[in-house]
Amino acid sequence: MDRKLILCLFAFLVVNRAEDLASCVACSKIKPIGNTTNGDAKNGQFESQTITELTKLGYYTIKLSLSQKNITSLDRKAFLYLSCLTELDLSGNNIKTIHYDVFQDMTNLKFLNLSGNKIECLHNSTFYHLVNLEVLDLSYNEICDIGENAFASLTNLRKLILSHNNIEMIKNKIPFSDLLNLRELDLSYNQFTVLSTNFIRNLGSLEILNLASNYIIIFSIGDYEFPRIIMLNLSNNSVGFIDVEGLKERFTNESFTIDLNLNKFSCSILERILNDFKKFGIEFALGRHSTSNDHLDNILCVKQRESDIFNIVMGVIFVLVMFGLIYCVDQTVGYGLIKNMFQRCRK
Repeated sequence: MDRKLILCLFAFLVVNRAEDLASCVACSKIKPIGNTTNGDAKNGQFESQTITELTKLGYYTIKLSLSQKNITSLDRKAFLYLSCLTELDLSGNNIKTIHYDVFQDMTNLKFLNLSGNKIECLHNSTFYHLVNLEVLDLSYNEICDIGENAFASLTNLRKLILSHNNIEMIKNKIPFSDLLNLRELDLSYNQFTVLSTNFIRNLGSLEILNLASNYIIIFSIGDYEFPRIIMLNLSNNSVGFIDVEGLKERFTNESFTIDLNLNKFSCSILERILNDFKKFGIEFALGRHSTSNDHLDNILCVKQRESDIFNIVMGVIFVLVMFGLIYCVDQTVGYGLIKNMFQRCRK
């Protein structure tokens, strides 16, 4: 081959590589969307073509913010040509639906923020292509239904935030089953009333489970161990009883801590629970109500008269919920609760 031709080819490759590197550096910072020529920013009418045109400006864009732009929907062409993107912020919009293929070219995405939108349902294939995603924030939406395979491909996900939604129950076909590397699951501020630990049975890497500020009346300890969980937050619910022995057997990490503040324990039951915690070496979060007269270790409890009325109401609810568990939701949980009740009566 001619010597000059070789030199020309070498020079061409060097120049192109330099341009590529310059593009990477130039697009490595967050690129917020401002005024555009193709989109009506004032009225919030961002069509997919507009977003596509904007994304074409930087193939090597790593971080992109589309927060608070009044976006209402995302179709399959919205993020075309953004295969290098690692962080995407879509928070504070009015997104209700997400096309199943909208993230198809974003296999490098690690952080996705969809908080503060109006999403009601998570379909099975919504996040299918995000195989390297590590953080998914879906808080402050209106989610009430999660497809059983909604998170199926997110095997590298480490943090899932579903707080401040309308989730009432986890169905038998658990949507979290494939999240093998999940470290933190936030389900606070939802609508749960009955939960069993069985719904996290496949989350062997889970360390933090936040169930605070729901309406949980019954929290059942299932048949699976969770050796890595160090924090279980059950604060601000309506729990009236905890199976301490089951808790000790299933949550085996030496650093395990449980938060039971702001529940509906009678003072006598809470005293027994706290004594059992100390007996089995279970750490519990410090109470935050030292100014109240009705507390043990600064954890609020219900007076005896109030607790008698509460126990009657809770008894009726318990029976109804228990039959619901047996016949409708999860037979294992229902029968487990009956067994625990008989054991307590014998004592």
